[in-house]
Amino acid sequence: MQTLYASVSFSFLRKVEEATLSNDKEAVYNLGLDPEQADQISKMRAADVFKLARIYQLVNIEIDEELLKHSIEQAEQGITVQANIPDAELTGELLRNLSNEAMDSFNHELMTKEFGLSSDMLDTLATLSLSQISSIIKTGTVFYDISADEYRLPMALDFIAEQNREEESLSRLIEADASFPMVNALTGIHKKAFQLMRKKKGLMQTSASGGAPKQLDQEQAHIAYNAWVQSSGKPMIERCLAVHEAVNVGLRHLWPRIEEFRRYEEGEDVQLV
Repeated sequence: MQTLYASVSFSFLRKVEEATLSNDKEAVYNLGLDPEQADQISKMRAADVFKLARIYQLVNIEIDEELLKHSIEQAEQGITVQANIPDAELTGELLRNLSNEAMDSFNHELMTKEFGLSSDMLDTLATLSLSQISSIIKTGTVFYDISADEYRLPMALDFIAEQNREEESLSRLIEADASFPMVNALTGIHKKAFQLMRKKKGLMQTSASGGAPKQLDQEQAHIAYNAWVQSSGKPMIERCLAVHEAVNVGLRHLWPRIEEFRRYEEGEDVQLV
């Protein structure tokens, strides 16, 4: 069922994008989204849309068996819609995946529970050919209702947004010449992934500015500490980057001093030099 939900969810998200681009607010509401959610989806990278679609039961699927049965009968009689077929992509994805799932009798109990389909309908779906599915699509009958899950979608959007923020922060750390021990402490990244990211950015495995951390002069140390204090309340990564931007020194050299700032802030007996 994971494949069914992922395929249908992806087509559903494409429909959301189309409704947003055409400024069809009524269609957006009918899909179970508010304009802000739809706008967020329409601006997503393709990779993030795929990731979002793979979240299980992102959408709610309701099927009207009588309408489905009617559309199958119409297809057998060669009755088709001459104008544009509504939701052809979504209908096709749903039918193909229902047919695939129904081919395995072990799925029947779950499909009956999920979609309310009878054993006779599941047997019919299991035997549909691609040409028959194409004919059913051409009848133009929308035998289902698909809408965003009001609980899963907001959580999924927040999850992906947070992942993107973490990826952006990690990228900025590496660009700021953070050492592996620093990045590992802040993000938990493994060394191979760290080295791969440096390679993708065209950076040497070991920075040319590597080696023992450089000592800051008194003025630099003062600027660094002020930047640390002024960034109070922000996430640790943002505070590190604020210090880097203020002093313009690679983070691999600033990390020991930042650790001193953190320990001093937490009340440890640390002498700031």
